[in-house]
Amino acid sequence: MFRILHTSDWHLGHVLYNYSRADEQQHMLLQVEDYVRQYEPDALVVSGDIYHTAMPSAATQRMFTDALLAIHRARPEMTIVITGGNHDSASKLEIDRRLWLELGVHVLGRLQLTDSLETDFDSHIIRVADKGLIAAVPHVYPQNFPAAEGDDRQAAFFARLADEVAQRNSQQLPTVLMAHLTVTGSDLTGHSRLTDTVGTIDNVPLSALGEGYDYIALGHIHREQAVGCNARYSGSPLAVSFDEDYPHSLTLVDIGDELSVQRLPITNLHPLITVPADPVPFDEAIVALSQGEKWSMIRLNILTDSGLPADAIEVATTAAEESGCRFCTFKITRSTPLPSSAAYDDITPDELKEMSPIDIARRFLQQRGLPEDESIQLLSGLISQHLQEIH
Repeated sequence: MFRILHTSDWHLGHVLYNYSRADEQQHMLLQVEDYVRQYEPDALVVSGDIYHTAMPSAATQRMFTDALLAIHRARPEMTIVITGGNHDSASKLEIDRRLWLELGVHVLGRLQLTDSLETDFDSHIIRVADKGLIAAVPHVYPQNFPAAEGDDRQAAFFARLADEVAQRNSQQLPTVLMAHLTVTGSDLTGHSRLTDTVGTIDNVPLSALGEGYDYIALGHIHREQAVGCNARYSGSPLAVSFDEDYPHSLTLVDIGDELSVQRLPITNLHPLITVPADPVPFDEAIVALSQGEKWSMIRLNILTDSGLPADAIEVATTAAEESGCRFCTFKITRSTPLPSSAAYDDITPDELKEMSPIDIARRFLQQRGLPEDESIQLLSGLISQHLQEIH
């Protein structure tokens, strides 16, 4: 039997509405360590988006290094394979790559090349003792795969990779593929094109990832899900936004005569909660907030047609502090539809060029039901000050 612990999308260094999430992330990493110690996997695979930004802070990088060392010590004989995601900087992730290899930790931030600039498949195909083989592919934009006959470089690469795996697998050991991408038909619940980059990565049919693998360990989509009989997203262990209001976990996989998959839940020190569950007027929402769950991160669910009070943020922040939770933002719902005029339709680039900064700001605030007066006044003052300085 080949046992792997599959996870992805740690997003270390993520800051949510100016709140550092370092304590949540450290708590999550301790749970990964505990699961490694409890279930004794042969391999831990982390399928991309280790960091939230391409330039993680020194403190965030230390958190990653310390956690990885602790996870290694929990089971020194375990192979660890880490691939880069679209949020990661390949160079940042690989800076200690050769040092990590001494501990059986394989870090792949980009496609590895030989001296002759061919794909170094020996670096991408990792043998886990006599247990199995792992084909590890970091995030690569489709056009950046090696040149190949035909138009689909990506499919050609994965087909070649599957062939290389088969050639190295004379013992017919279980095989695992790691990839960080969007498989066609995935459930994207919780992802927003305004805050995430799901929309910038082309959908890939599962069939384009090659054949013959016993398990495909996917990253990039934050909702844990199966996308085929042997392919899964482990999902992010922590919610990255309030819209990811579903369970978060790791995936334990046993590959033997049959494929066995088990969810290992991850608890969050500061759960992201929308309060109340259904939108209500501002005053009622503040009452619900004052009774909110301690330590949680709160998004207030507001029903309004007239916008929020000018002191809405101050009132919500105070109520949250008194109840021991953290106010983050508002979710605005209108009880009546927006005016059916062109004022709220998408504007063209030419129309946008003709709009003043004040017009754009007012439009933004109106569409979201946010108070205009104070914000517009502040913006007008800043613009006037700037014009005075340049003249």
